[in-house]
Amino acid sequence: MLAQQVSEHKCPNCGKDMLVKRGRFGEFLGCSGYPECKTILNLDKDGNIKPPKPPAEPTGISCYKCKQGELVIRQSRKGPFLGCNRFPRCRTIVSVQKIDELKELQAKGQWPPKTAAEADEVLGRNQAEKKAVKKRIKN
Repeated sequence: MLAQQVSEHKCPNCGKDMLVKRGRFGEFLGCSGYPECKTILNLDKDGNIKPPKPPAEPTGISCYKCKQGELVIRQSRKGPFLGCNRFPRCRTIVSVQKIDELKELQAKGQWPPKTAAEADEVLGRNQAEKKAVKKRIKN
């Protein structure tokens, strides 16, 4: 068994030492009080603690697929996007550039549409584009 390296950081939840550990995504800090305290802190390539992801920002726009959720602004490596707050049950994704248009349509009572085809028309999507997106997701 490898000796675990103690870092200079303390656990933000319980105050115990944080240990440098290696996982499939690289090094991270894990609480020495594991399994009672399961706090982890991600590290960047230089070994500095990464800030936590910002929470999803509500928009008030209804999800057109599940009809129960709300589209929220989420952050990814490629930038912000609109996604359903019921993720992973609903995997709706919309460009953040459509936010003003969707808020306008919802205020007029024209959003969410009854079918996915109507939503695709409003969002400016076509079937060839949808197939390309699904193919990219599979790979």
